[in-house]
Amino acid sequence: MILKSGETYEAEPQFLGVYKRSGKMVRDQLPLTRLAKDGIYRPRFRNPSGHIPLDWNEIRAMREFAAEYLNVPVDHFLFILYCFWNPMPQLPSTQAEEAEYDRMIDSFQELGGDMIIFNPLVKARVPTEDPSSYWELAPAGSAAERILARAAQKGIKYGFYIGVAAQMEHGNAAALPFAPDRKDWKRVDSAGAVGRENCLASDAYAQWWFAVQRNTIAKYKLALWAWDPGPGHGFFCYSNQHGHLPGKGGYRGWRNSTAIMRRLKEEFPGLYYQGFYGRKEYGLYGQKYTDQHEFYWEQYFQDVRTLHPDLHADRLNASGVRMQTWWSENFRFLPTVMNHAIAHRMNQLYAHPPELKKLWDYLGWKYAFMSALAVGGSLTAPFMPDSLDAIPGYRAFCGKWLEWARKNFEYVKYGVSFGDQVTVGGVDGHARIKGNHGYIFLCNPNPRPTRTQFKLDDEIGLSAQGRFTLKELYPNEETYYFDEANRRGIYSAGDAVSIVVPTYEVTLLELSPFRDEELPLLFGAGGQFKRTGNTLRVSGVSGEQAATSRLVVATRADDNLKAVTVNGRSVATRREGQYLMGEIRFAGRELPRTLDDWRTPDGKPFSFPFHNAYESVALTTTFIAEPAIQALLDAATPGNAAEIEAIVKKLEDTGWEIPGLVKEKKFPDTFPWARPDRLLLIVPFTDAERVRAVELQLNGADQHVRSYDVTGGLAAPPRKIIYYADLTDAVKWGQANDLTLKISGLTANQFLGPYLDYPPAPKVSQLTTHPGSARQPMVYDRPIQDPAKEPRRGDPVPVIVSAWMDPASVREDQKAIFAATTNLPPEEIQAVYLSSIVGPDCWTDQELQYDPKASQWSLTVRFGERVRIILDCPFSYVWAVAKNGQVSEAQKIPTKWLYSR
Repeated sequence: MILKSGETYEAEPQFLGVYKRSGKMVRDQLPLTRLAKDGIYRPRFRNPSGHIPLDWNEIRAMREFAAEYLNVPVDHFLFILYCFWNPMPQLPSTQAEEAEYDRMIDSFQELGGDMIIFNPLVKARVPTEDPSSYWELAPAGSAAERILARAAQKGIKYGFYIGVAAQMEHGNAAALPFAPDRKDWKRVDSAGAVGRENCLASDAYAQWWFAVQRNTIAKYKLALWAWDPGPGHGFFCYSNQHGHLPGKGGYRGWRNSTAIMRRLKEEFPGLYYQGFYGRKEYGLYGQKYTDQHEFYWEQYFQDVRTLHPDLHADRLNASGVRMQTWWSENFRFLPTVMNHAIAHRMNQLYAHPPELKKLWDYLGWKYAFMSALAVGGSLTAPFMPDSLDAIPGYRAFCGKWLEWARKNFEYVKYGVSFGDQVTVGGVDGHARIKGNHGYIFLCNPNPRPTRTQFKLDDEIGLSAQGRFTLKELYPNEETYYFDEANRRGIYSAGDAVSIVVPTYEVTLLELSPFRDEELPLLFGAGGQFKRTGNTLRVSGVSGEQAATSRLVVATRADDNLKAVTVNGRSVATRREGQYLMGEIRFAGRELPRTLDDWRTPDGKPFSFPFHNAYESVALTTTFIAEPAIQALLDAATPGNAAEIEAIVKKLEDTGWEIPGLVKEKKFPDTFPWARPDRLLLIVPFTDAERVRAVELQLNGADQHVRSYDVTGGLAAPPRKIIYYADLTDAVKWGQANDLTLKISGLTANQFLGPYLDYPPAPKVSQLTTHPGSARQPMVYDRPIQDPAKEPRRGDPVPVIVSAWMDPASVREDQKAIFAATTNLPPEEIQAVYLSSIVGPDCWTDQELQYDPKASQWSLTVRFGERVRIILDCPFSYVWAVAKNGQVSEAQKIPTKWLYSR
């Protein structure tokens, strides 16, 4: 930047970090997306240095620095409704459309909602050159004005998503041609042509840009403001009138954009910023003043989201959200409070049919809700159910856990993501420990119970010494946890804890200091207990029917406690040191769910999830279709089941359309999760796309097998997520049923074990003396996906010898060739990648193709409209990955725009 004579300048603080090596190295494990090919995983946009292992303490030091620098001011929990994904009537003008918004606001208020991010409700008039102008978001007498007034009346704060992805020409994207007559504000290209968009390195423009946004926020009493992509920058400008060197406006633009965000927050204390891609133009430093940031990958089906072996849309979305938060915290060092913690599905958006609100993931929504609480400071719902009363237990569940989140918000700033990176066979952990007390979330994205282990030390953010207990708060309530593997329920700092997390579940544990005065202490069962002489009487205990539970009572070594009763029934116990141990079994017949006993044609067990490859294999098993399951299905029938069927059929038969953008013959979802009254057999694989075919017979009759897919489009082909079949009308109730699975093209370690999908049975309190099941359930004990290939020392390292763009300067809607040469021959290169979000062809990192005639790698890219570019960077990046696993350094290619047409 250029300083005038006598002008002072205050630089930003510098950072010098010191950390002690822990020896624990963390490297990104690439997730499954539609871009996976031949067993090689690739995310939508790669973590640029993810192949370089980071020391765990290095990550912690960087997170401490980031937390201090960003200093996110959010000091309380917020429940946010994000209407970009909510299929509501756009630009409401009729009484019926306005009434839909009224119902949405009323329902959100009933749940305890805090803030709504509206889409634009009118075609807004944009600010003029007059610094007193503003975006006309709710004209007098309009439905928009009445909708905002209703939200305010209900005590709900509100703001607007006002970016390029919705009603682009009326948004606040920095590339829009605001104040067209102010040529002195405009960018100038290297050839001297004046563009239409303004340069934020210009102080005069920056002052106006601040003023019109201040005016808008003040006029409509907005509590939230958002730019998409970002407030702007000073790149691509060769003007000599803006206070920067020609072509060097980046730094001054960043200072001006950051100052605008700061000044708005100073003028409107508590103003909440929803951040988007644009601020990534400046990396971590671009996140200053952002309160919550939308993620590196979105979760919408049409984008290249992360994929997990699951049928339920809410759970798929939740596992993807946690994958992103794990990366954001450990590879970008963002504070937990900034995570975009989304609950419920994002398989729809505002432009889709409003009927989609009637389709609810009845069996997956609790997992999504708890998953969001695990990873964020606030919770964002991308849409609301059409009727709160249609979802059993929804009000009570949301109310309970929103209250918990508000009460325990102070722990968010201690957030640590640990464990696995949301991978098949792994459990990802998210801890919040303040001093000697806190909470630990353990999340299992797998179709089987999964064991994980962690230590009570700095792995979870615990530095205090002493003894501790772990109390399970969810899914079991107020139940102290006894570690069977390590034979203890009272732990010392540094102890390892082993725990099995249930299938597709989030387990929440409370860590508390332990004192001897708390003895005796009951583990393995909730309820209440009272001591009478030498007997401990426990009441109010419940569990799954036919389930066996270990009951443990910790006592002093000299305690003469000898007997335990549970719900009035005596329990046989034995003494092991300070622990009195016994077992209880709940009454009822065991209901089949996980089907673990699969046999090959010769009768031998088929072990999974680790197994050999098969060109073709037939597997059989048997299960008893208990009538109790049929009763659960009948009880779970949605009140609008016929309407659901009609909506699904319509979307499958006629497809969907976003006018002017996209038209598809079929909606990218089959909605099996919207019918909890159907008995589904789910057949999960590590990567369902790598399996050639799945056939199913039930009692000798062929059954229709469907695949739950993510459709193609936006830079990647379609891909199968999971297979399933509806057995409801074919099963023999009350009898044994034979299943035969024929699988073709089964590569190694793909079969994860089918299961029956139906609603959970109510818990029972009656106990029985009958012996429990002798069947040992399958438990995953380690990640199944092979980790990214670790290069060997001495393996050749690829180098981008040269990289360029031809032509070197481009206009909108012009094609350019990106090219590169490497030091290694093409047969040793896995791929050469380009990262450059410059237009419609660049929704992901792109692969360059090798041209043997030119002895170079190249790719032709079409540059799009600048207003639609979501990450407006001055460089594109090219790098190479060798087949041996080595990764090159990235090579910068300058991006130069021409503004003449």
